[in-house]
Amino acid sequence: MPPFHPAGKYHMNARIKMSQSPAPFVMEVEWIFVNGKVNVILESLETNCDHDIVEYFRPVPNQESLHHFRVVKLAPSFTINIVMRAVRSQRVMYKVNNLDGCQFLNNPFMSKVLAPTYKTLIVNNSNFKCPIQPKVYYLKNVGQAFMMPSFHPLGSYQLTVQVHIHGKVKITIESVQTNCDHDFVEYFHRVPGKEMLYTFRVVKEAPTFSINIIIRALSSQRIMYKMNKLDGCQFLNNPLISKALMHTYQSIVANKTIFRCPIPPKVYFLKNMAMAKIIPFLHPAGRYQVNVQIKMSLSSAPFVMEVVWKYNVMHLK
Repeated sequence: MPPFHPAGKYHMNARIKMSQSPAPFVMEVEWIFVNGKVNVILESLETNCDHDIVEYFRPVPNQESLHHFRVVKLAPSFTINIVMRAVRSQRVMYKVNNLDGCQFLNNPFMSKVLAPTYKTLIVNNSNFKCPIQPKVYYLKNVGQAFMMPSFHPLGSYQLTVQVHIHGKVKITIESVQTNCDHDFVEYFHRVPGKEMLYTFRVVKEAPTFSINIIIRALSSQRIMYKMNKLDGCQFLNNPLISKALMHTYQSIVANKTIFRCPIPPKVYFLKNMAMAKIIPFLHPAGRYQVNVQIKMSLSSAPFVMEVVWKYNVMHLK
């Protein structure tokens, strides 16, 4: 990676997509680390998968630097996206979209940025060639794979690597339910005669608040995604701190509605509530429910506002 950015904290996304899948990605790795003058300190490491084409992606028990994942469906092709961001400013420092994954496997040096990382990850007996066969694969040195000091000046960085599988998906929102505490928020309902527009009235100043999100499969009640006590003021200042919530938030905020802490008492509007961008990458086809609750430490109520979406995810052939 060319050293074209100053010292600081960075966020990098690298995504791999596949044409057979409707999910935005099938695998994801996220590193947060501090790059020093002579060493690299890993602060955290997180792995995720779509639980559809890739059943799991996690550390091997008792093997600190070894991870494994299981591919359950043949993957003939895929693409890779890479995004490097400065964490503090969210400025995009580097970006590559739709790198052909099969061509990369045949010739890793077509991407000088990705090739060194790829070579440090591959276990000797893990032979990646297209089509990717259904079986268990292993990756080594995941905790050190991207930490190449020559690519970064001094500072803290975040790197997200995502494997994507492209395809068509249809999301149908079946119902939208809104609730409020009738104390800090007097009402929260659809604007009469306006199918997509909702309104709520804040009657007491809200200096701070937190956000809880739960996504459940309706049939099994299995929790597909959960986030507790996301700092709402920090999110309003920088929605990218929650990628799961950012797209939904951006799709429902009306043009003239500006949310900043403290939230002053007045009437607010939300648009497209029945067409909100529910991100399906965390779950396969099926019926789901999303609960988003706004909580305040000044209120004894379980929430001051709540939105409940029920929706259906269909994979189209």
